[in-house]
This record gives sequence, C-alpha cells and structure tokens, in this order.
Amino acid sequence: LLKTVNPNCELTACTKAVMALSAVVSSWLFSIIFTTTTLAALVQNFQTNKPGEQLQRACYKDVGCFDNAGNFKHMKVLPQSPNEINTTFLLFTPESKTNATILTKTLLLSSAKTEQVNWTNDMFVLVHGFGQFPFWAAPMKDALVDQNNNVIIVDWTSGSVGPNYYQAASNTRVVGAVLADFVSTLVKSLKISLNRLTLVGFSLGAHACGFAGKNLSGLGRIVGKWINNFLFTGLDPAGPLFSGKESEARLDSSDAKFVQCIHTNGQSFFKGGLGSVQPMGHVDFYANGGLVQSGCADGLEEIILDLFHLNGTLLEELTCSHSQAPVLYIETIKSSSFSQSCQFTSVSCDSPSSWFQGKCFNCIANGDLPAFGYKFTAQKQFKGQYYFTTLPKNKHHETYCGKQYGFNIIPDQAVKGSITLTLMFNNLHSMNFTFQHIDETLEENNHAIKIGAVPEFYPKITNISIIYEKYSSWIWKNGPDEWVLKSLSLLDMECNIHEVNPNVLVINKMATTVDM
Repeated sequence: LLKTVNPNCELTACTKAVMALSAVVSSWLFSIIFTTTTLAALVQNFQTNKPGEQLQRACYKDVGCFDNAGNFKHMKVLPQSPNEINTTFLLFTPESKTNATILTKTLLLSSAKTEQVNWTNDMFVLVHGFGQFPFWAAPMKDALVDQNNNVIIVDWTSGSVGPNYYQAASNTRVVGAVLADFVSTLVKSLKISLNRLTLVGFSLGAHACGFAGKNLSGLGRIVGKWINNFLFTGLDPAGPLFSGKESEARLDSSDAKFVQCIHTNGQSFFKGGLGSVQPMGHVDFYANGGLVQSGCADGLEEIILDLFHLNGTLLEELTCSHSQAPVLYIETIKSSSFSQSCQFTSVSCDSPSSWFQGKCFNCIANGDLPAFGYKFTAQKQFKGQYYFTTLPKNKHHETYCGKQYGFNIIPDQAVKGSITLTLMFNNLHSMNFTFQHIDETLEENNHAIKIGAVPEFYPKITNISIIYEKYSSWIWKNGPDEWVLKSLSLLDMECNIHEVNPNVLVINKMATTVDM
C-alpha cells in the first residue's frame, strides 16, 4: 500500500505517519461501531417508551420481571426472553469427559436423575461472555474434569452474539435468573451442597454469575440454610455498562460466600479496554497491573501496528489482554496437581498507578502471601486487592507463571529516560526487563521496587546488563548523558535480598554489566 501511494517511500520514514493516521481512523471506527449499536438501542427504547408512558417492563415464568428503571436505566434495552436466549446446560464428568449431557429441569426432577453421575464431586459452572462460543471453555472443562470435578458449561450464545453489546449486557440479567432457577432445582432435586459449587464467569459471564447469586439469595430465604453458600470466580468482569454502577447492577462480593476476581484489561474502553479495574470481589487480583497484559498491544495504536506487521488477527489483537484471564485460570488448574508448582503469588497494592510506580513490593519470610487461581478458595483470610506479574505472552513457552523478583536501582542523580535490564542466568539464558519507560524519571534516592518474572526453571541471576536511553525533548529538560549506578538490589518473594554497590558509570545507549 505504501509503495502504491509513494514508490519512493521507505517504511522507516513513511510508516510512522501512515500508522499514526491509521490508528486515529481505527479509533474513530471503533468508536463509531460502539456508538451505532448504542444509538440503535436508544431508538428502540424511545419508540417503545415515549415521554409520559410507563417504563418498559417484561415478566417471564420462573425468572421474574425486568425493567430498565433505577440501577438499570443505563442498559437502554430490556433483556430478551429465556426462550430467545435459549440458555443450555451441558454436563461433563470424569466418567464422560467428552460427551455432554444436556441438563434440563425436567431431567433433574425425573426419577432417573442421571444416576450414573457422582454428584458428590465438586461442581464447577462455567459461564461465557460476549460473542460466539468461547475458545477457553473446552480446555478449562478438560482441566477441571482431570481434577475429578463435575463441570457444567452454560451456553447462552443465542443471547450473547454480536454486534449489539447493549442487548447482550442486558441479557445477563435473564441468564443469571435462569442459572439461579437451575441451581435451585439442582440443589433441591439432587441434594447437592452449595459448599461444593463454584461459578466461574468470564467478562459478561461474571456479571451473569453475580445476578444468579442475587437471585439465589432471595431463594435462600425460602429454602432455608444455603443463602449465598457458594463460590464465585470472576475472570476479568466486563467493564462497559458495568464499571461504576451500583452493586445491584453488576458482580459484587455480596453475591456469594466468597468472590475471587482477576483483572487483566481494565484500561479505558476507548483505549481498547474490555474489562474493569473496579474491585468486585472479596479479593481482587490484578495481573501485570490489571490494565494491559505483557506481550499484548497497549492501546489501539499498537493494535494497528501489530495488524500491519501481521502479528495477529483483529479479534486476537482486540481481545489479547481480556482473554488472558481464563488462560491464567486454566494454568492454575493444571498446575494444582504438583506440590512444588509455580504459583501466581501476589502482593497487596491499592491501585494500578502504585503498582507501576514500584510502591507495592512486599515479601513475607514465611511465604504467607495469597496466590491467584483454582486453589485460592482455601485462603479466605486474604481480602482486598493483590497484584502479581507474569511472563510475557510468548510462543516459545507454554506457561505464564514465573519466579517473581523485585528490582531496585539507586542513581547518583535524577535520571529521565528508559532503563532496560538484561538478566543473564549462568550464561545459559537471558531475558529483558523494562525497568523504566522513556518518559519516566528515576529519582536520586529511589525506593521504588519494580517487579518482574523469570521462567521457573531458569537458574539464578548471575549478571545484569543495564541499557539506558536518555529522554530528549526540544521543550522539556533532557535526561543526563551519563550517571553513576550507586546500588542495584535484587529481591525475591521469600525476602532474600542481594545488593551490590558497583558505583559504575552508565552512559547513554551503552550497556553496563554488573555481576550479581
């Protein structure tokens, strides 16, 4: 394309301008698509809800009534009926890993009651989000069944398919109510303990689980002693139409006995974010700060650049960070069989900005730190917000869990510019870690500790090479041409600290290597 427009155009010179324009145009297109569906919903709402008339309201057998007033007025459209959404429950067991049994209320209430199923196994209910049937459902089901669990996949694709996100978001209310009615029947008919039930929802599915919990809370007052007595795992709960809303209109910690959430794509929607940074559980985990995942494009501009270089499809690029949530959860399921397996050990932190500023590293000598994932429900003493880092998305390794280290650098003066650490492991392996970006400043008496992860099987770090590139500007103060590295510290999660005081000169765009 560039050569067609200008045969003399060199990619190194012209691409930046074209890419910048493409990013702007694509941002507009992305916004237009969302706005178009919004306007369509508004028109539909206006036509059926003219000024002076009562608000829209719809009632359905077994699941109750829904309107778009109060905490749900932002939804604009009513949820579709249970028949239109056609929520289906697919049962898989250790004895029937690949052949699904379609569960219905009629089947559960029948005399047979699927007697071949061991209903004493722990039960996991998986609920997908927006779009078609998800890529992660089968591998997550397989991993859970391998751990001797029963699994029910909730298929509501008739109500989640695009392009109308407003409609799909509104439909989560009916899906939640249908799920609550199904769980109520499951418990009463088969005497299943809710203590053995975990709902796992991704994106919109996380909020559907929340609405199920709200409905079961009401049912619990009738049934008796199982109010909210089950567990939730929210995988990057959807942000658009849910962030900042009242607890009645989204997933909330009050929806179940214990709610665990992970956040992977919480940046602004208009920067490409599909999740939320808002805490919604008893404990909320933030992978790599919770905004964008390592190895994924950061913002629409980088998405366009990746597409230009054929690094992925549009769907892969747009959902890269968001879809990491179920991938990370699947990894914790698979590794749970190994006593010495790598874990996503996490540290307490109050915000993504504090995390990125290096204010959150905290080690505990006895290793009593929470770890995100499949086994977390046994660690209910932890509450609040916790952060961890992962290995970057990479085709060359299958895992994201790694040994986490804290890095601290103390210079002899304020240093503005990028700092990249090349970690070397007994001359066998090496990897790069971005300590500081080009527009950031490292203060003279720096106390910030940046956290990075290295593969679990790598030997100890023996050398660290520092590459500094100074900040340059026509307007603002430039970074120094050189500075003295007074101290370099390496800390692990078990509170082992290794500090060197090399007092070596670091020069712009030249590597400085320090033995550890």
